[in-house]
Amino acid sequence: MLVLTLSVLGLAVVDSINPSVLGVTLFLLLKRQTGRSATIQVLTYLAAVAATYFTLGVLLMLGLSALSGQLGNLLQSPVTYAITGVLGVALFAWSWVDHRLDKKNPERHRDRKPRLPISDRLPALFALGLLVSILEFSTALPFLAAVALMTTNGLSAAVWLPLLAVYVLIMVLPELVLLAVFRLLSESRRARLERLRDKMAANTRKTVQWIAAIVGFLLIRNAVGYFAIALGWYPPKG
Repeated sequence: MLVLTLSVLGLAVVDSINPSVLGVTLFLLLKRQTGRSATIQVLTYLAAVAATYFTLGVLLMLGLSALSGQLGNLLQSPVTYAITGVLGVALFAWSWVDHRLDKKNPERHRDRKPRLPISDRLPALFALGLLVSILEFSTALPFLAAVALMTTNGLSAAVWLPLLAVYVLIMVLPELVLLAVFRLLSESRRARLERLRDKMAANTRKTVQWIAAIVGFLLIRNAVGYFAIALGWYPPKG
């Protein structure tokens, strides 16, 4: 049990390194607002992220075995592979074209101020956290691995519920620490965080390009492999 707990919490530490959640937190903290307002907004956003992952984790723990067969059949269908293949081509093409445009004109994004379409209203911030979490959930490999570990080991709800709660708390712990540090900083030192925000915004586009290219390539490879076997162009292994 101790090894399992340490494994799940170790995955939570890995999952806590989330650039998108950290980036949104930084933007919220650096919107030139009062400390109390920034604190409430950040806590609202992080509460949405934690609540979304906790809810999805509970749903997976309760229905993983029931859903696995249906999802498996759906994900292995020709239509799904065709859709993911087209999506892979689109992602790879966009990353290549966008990279070429940046290479021809490196200054084309320099005049753009870092921006984030965030409303100051708390319901909008909660909705943002919900949306970001859902969109990223399919790539949350550490979280899915942790759920799989708890499921395959047959943990009771009295055990996996608090373990899942600790997991999602660790997920947002870096942002909570950043919030605490921000509250203790002076105005002059907060300027350093603004420079960090700008640097993150400048590097985000390159990171997105690389991620899009890698994901696109993997989707294309999977789709081509599936149809090559289905059409008899390549014999399946084993």
